[in-house]
Amino acid sequence: MQSVIDWLSGKKSYIILIVGFIFNLGVITGWWATDNATWGSIDTLLVTLLGLSFRAAITKSGPEIK
Repeated sequence: MQSVIDWLSGKKSYIILIVGFIFNLGVITGWWATDNATWGSIDTLLVTLLGLSFRAAITKSGPEIK
């Protein structure tokens, strides 16, 4: 499990961006149909996850506070 966590380090933001891109591209091109409420809910979830991953990355890259 630790090896998976180590592998994901630094890649979570990119994974969320790729998933969001594929989802929105699929909705726009008609690969799958969603109503506006579902589309908005999934987009909101993806933006929230992306914001959390950016926040974690900024905290992780900042100077160590003692």
